[in-house]
Amino acid sequence: MNYRKIIMMTLLMTTALSLGACSTVQPSATGAPTPQHETTKPPITTPVPSTPAASNEAVTEIQEILNLAKEGKIANCEFPLEKGMFDDLEQAWGKPDTNEFAGKAMYATYKTKNIVVGYNKGVQIIDLRSDSSDIRKLTLEDILQALGETKDIRSNEGETIYVYPAGKDYELKFIVPKPTKQAPNPHVDHISVFYPRGAVNLMAG
Repeated sequence: MNYRKIIMMTLLMTTALSLGACSTVQPSATGAPTPQHETTKPPITTPVPSTPAASNEAVTEIQEILNLAKEGKIANCEFPLEKGMFDDLEQAWGKPDTNEFAGKAMYATYKTKNIVVGYNKGVQIIDLRSDSSDIRKLTLEDILQALGETKDIRSNEGETIYVYPAGKDYELKFIVPKPTKQAPNPHVDHISVFYPRGAVNLMAG
């Protein structure tokens, strides 16, 4: 009997120790959390890519350029196509840096303004060009995104000219270097707001 009691006591003690061990091991599985799913989340401060915002800004700028072109204007020039006269502009701006004949008009360059003014024999302004830094930031992709494809595409000595109607009488031209493998999305070289009828009627004004 004594042996049986000893055996029974031994079994009871072994069982108690086993239960105690389980109770001490159990919390270690939940007491030290390892939130692995949180480490895979991007940080809250992860910067948002700037490309879409820049593209939206470019699209807005191109729309503004087109709106001005419909009035025969470009930014930073108060003298419009057709109604504007070069002698009035010259009186306000002073003598141009250069004044040369090209195509069907005279072209006066004002370097500090990044503007070239084309005028006919009647000194009527028929072409306004700009190569400002804001213009040169624009890309071919920006133009196509803002205005869509155009059927009027011309070429000129390594450049492509994308022509869009600006109202009934004027044209908005984006002069862009031809795409290459190294530059598949070239930047705009300059823009031109043009009055075709003024170039035909050289004595207008």
